[in-house]
Amino acid sequence: MGGFTLVEVMIATAILSFGMLLIFHSFFMSLNSSNYLLDRLNASLELSNEIWQAQDSLRRSGNIQYMLNPEEKQLGQKTYSWILQPSALNSAMGLYKADAVVFWHENKNEIKLSRSAYIDHYDTK
Repeated sequence: MGGFTLVEVMIATAILSFGMLLIFHSFFMSLNSSNYLLDRLNASLELSNEIWQAQDSLRRSGNIQYMLNPEEKQLGQKTYSWILQPSALNSAMGLYKADAVVFWHENKNEIKLSRSAYIDHYDTK
């Protein structure tokens, strides 16, 4: 009689189950990574937008908004907090440095993303 014994079938089933467990684990890890990258992309776009708004405010009104207190924005299912800290490098020439920081919570970690930009005030007339 040719066939497999019960022990051989149990060992093969255990090996296949372990392999499937590894495949599912790697799938969920890649899903978490893609969610993190999507959150990071949203935060990066928000940082660029806030720096652009600071530059636009400076060019339109001649002063820059100081947003030192964290403000929150809801994008999708995440809440992002951000701070914009402009500092005058040469106010006579209208040159400022804007440091923007956005942070959010991912699982139990707080993730921060920062960007600095130099903005100037020039007359568009």
